[in-house]
Amino acid sequence: MHVDMVGAFTSGPSIVQAVGIGQLDAGHSATTGLINAAAQGIKVVGVADSQTEFKTAPLQQWFVLEKSSIKKISELKGKRIGTNSLSGSFHYTMLLALQRHGLTKDDVQFVILPHERHEQALRSGLIDVAGIIDPYSVAITAGGGVRLIFSGADILGERQISLVFFAKKVIDETPEIVRRFLIGYRKSIEYLQANPFAGNTIMAKELGLDNNLVIQHRYTENAKVIMDDADFWLRTMRSNGELTKTPNIRTTDFVTDRFNN
Repeated sequence: MHVDMVGAFTSGPSIVQAVGIGQLDAGHSATTGLINAAAQGIKVVGVADSQTEFKTAPLQQWFVLEKSSIKKISELKGKRIGTNSLSGSFHYTMLLALQRHGLTKDDVQFVILPHERHEQALRSGLIDVAGIIDPYSVAITAGGGVRLIFSGADILGERQISLVFFAKKVIDETPEIVRRFLIGYRKSIEYLQANPFAGNTIMAKELGLDNNLVIQHRYTENAKVIMDDADFWLRTMRSNGELTKTPNIRTTDFVTDRFNN
């Protein structure tokens, strides 16, 4: 596997690492990122849904240019694939897609860059495949000249992929703070679902996008954590030959459903 990194990292620790060392109290991460953190001894725990694949609202989407010869996953051999990291759900979902079509990670070249840079990279020829999430998937579609080859839902079905997490110390010592935060978090989700235009206006302003290009985001019921999905990602990483140095990691080491209502 060849990997290029194009403007992917800023200086300083990642959000997960920052929470792990006490610089922050909470954040958002792919479940696979939380598993990697647990393998490194970073004590962070997912407490609520932030991203889940739904068949009617897929989050992860992979695009090629309309003129590209790539029509299906089995034709990705030797291609440059954009991904936001090598520890997130996009990377591992792509690995699953490759495996199901007779390919391995060594058959492709991963180019790491943030979601907001994928469209430019695809249109300029820096990458052959862009793997992006909404609202950037909406923006690239609106720009025309691209074609969707598959989505995360095509590979995973309906599966939770990312979580809001807290430092384990915060959860253990001040669980009421976590509960109070999640009350506000769930109220925010309720507002977004009931007032999609107003919510879009706020998000579009923050992201610097056209308001019409932001779509309504779906969550699990009450933003609950799905433990079986967390276990799925743990099994997936182990089947890839990872976590061999930390074979005793359990699902409850990096996620909890204690705050599900």
